[in-house]
Amino acid sequence: MSRRFVWLVLVVLGWLFGAAAQSVPRSVYVVNSLSENLSFINLENGTVVGDALPLGMNAIPNDIEIRGQRAYVVNSGLNEIRVIDLATLTLVQTIDLGSGTNPWSIEFVNDSVAAVSLWLTNSVALVNVKQGQLVQTIPVGVTPQGMAVLGNRLYVANAGFVAPGQYDPGTLSVVDLTTRQVVDTIAVGLNPQAVQPDGAGRLVVVCSGDYGAVGSELDVVDPAQGSVIQVQPLNVVGTSLGVNGLGKAFITTFGSGTLVYDLNAQSFDRDETNPLKGGPGVAFDGENNAYLADFLSDSVFVYNTGYQQTAAYLVGDGPVALAVFDPTVVGIEPHGRPLSGTFRLHPNYPNPFNPETVIEFELPAAQQVRLEVLDVLGRRVRLLLQGYLPAGTHQVRWDGRTESGREAAAGTYFYRLVGPN
Repeated sequence: MSRRFVWLVLVVLGWLFGAAAQSVPRSVYVVNSLSENLSFINLENGTVVGDALPLGMNAIPNDIEIRGQRAYVVNSGLNEIRVIDLATLTLVQTIDLGSGTNPWSIEFVNDSVAAVSLWLTNSVALVNVKQGQLVQTIPVGVTPQGMAVLGNRLYVANAGFVAPGQYDPGTLSVVDLTTRQVVDTIAVGLNPQAVQPDGAGRLVVVCSGDYGAVGSELDVVDPAQGSVIQVQPLNVVGTSLGVNGLGKAFITTFGSGTLVYDLNAQSFDRDETNPLKGGPGVAFDGENNAYLADFLSDSVFVYNTGYQQTAAYLVGDGPVALAVFDPTVVGIEPHGRPLSGTFRLHPNYPNPFNPETVIEFELPAAQQVRLEVLDVLGRRVRLLLQGYLPAGTHQVRWDGRTESGREAAAGTYFYRLVGPN
C-alpha cells in the first residue's frame, strides 16, 4: 500500500505587511465632525495641518481606520466610505453604502473586507475596500454601532434606540464570518455604544444607559459563555472605548473627560474625580501612549502610560475620532490597540508527515493574523486560520487537505503567518 508524504517548509521569519513609505511620517489623522474635514498631526516634528482634506458637505464624519497607507473615513451623512491615500493626503475612492443607511463605524475583518454598521437599516455591510464594492448586507439588531472582531466572529453592539430616552434591551449580535450569518445574541447593558477585545479573549462593552433612570456601565463579556461576567457601574455617561496593550480600558465621554479602568486589577486608575482631559475619540501608538480627541476644545491630547500629558495639538472643529499611523509597528487596530511587530513561528511537526502536522507560533500581543499553506508556485492551497488571536502560544493542525477538501498531492509546501496590511 503506497503512502503519501508531504513536506512543509517555513518561509516567513517575520511579519508580512505593506511596507510603510518613507514619505508617510509617524502621524495622527483626526476626523472633525463640525468642520467636516481631516486634520493631520506630524508626530515627528509636531506640526499640524488643521484642514488637511475636506470630507464633503453634510458629511457628518463619524469614524476612521487606517490600513496600510490608506485611511478609511465613515461619512454618516453621505452614506459612504472615503478612502484616503496617506502619502499624498488625497481622496482616491468613494464607496457608496446606499441612501438612508447612516453608516456608523468600520471594522476590518481581513485584509480586503471591512464591516460597516448601518444604523438606520439595522444591518452590517461587508465591503470589499480594494474593489470598492458592497459584498453582502447582514441583518443584526436595532441601531448597530460599534463592532469588534475576535477569532472568526464579528461582535456588533446594538444600541436599541427607539425614541429619545427609549431603548430596546442592549445586545451584541454574533456574526460567523465564514457563513456570514448571526449565530448568537448576547444580552448586555442598555444602549451599548462600543465593543473592544481586551487581549485576553474577552470583550469589553461600554453602555450609555438611557441618560436618565438607567445609568451607564462597563461590561466584560466572555464570548465562550455568551454572557456578561462583570459589570462595572459608571458615574458618567460613557460614549466610546479603547483598550490598550496593557489591559487598560479608556472610557471616553462628551464633556466629562476619559476614565481609565484596569481590566486586570478590576479597579479605576482614573475615575470621574480625576479623569483625563479629552473625548470621545481615543487611539494608541505602539508604545501605548494614548491620544484623546477632545470635542469641546478642538484639540488632541497625548498621555504616556503614567497618564502624564506630553503634548496637545489644536485641530479642526469638533474632533470625534482619530487614528495613529506608526511605521515602527505592524499596524494599529481599530480604535487604537497597537499590533506587535515581533513573533515566533516554529517549524511544523512531524515533518515530513502523513496524514497531518502541527504548526506552532507565538504572539507577544493580541492581534489579527492569517496562517496559510502555499504550493511551490506561491498559490494558496489552504487557509488554516484567519482572525483575531490573544497573546500567547497557538497550535494549528493541517490535515494535508486543500480548500476543496481533497488530499494535497505528495510534495513540498510552504506555510506563512501574515500580519495586517
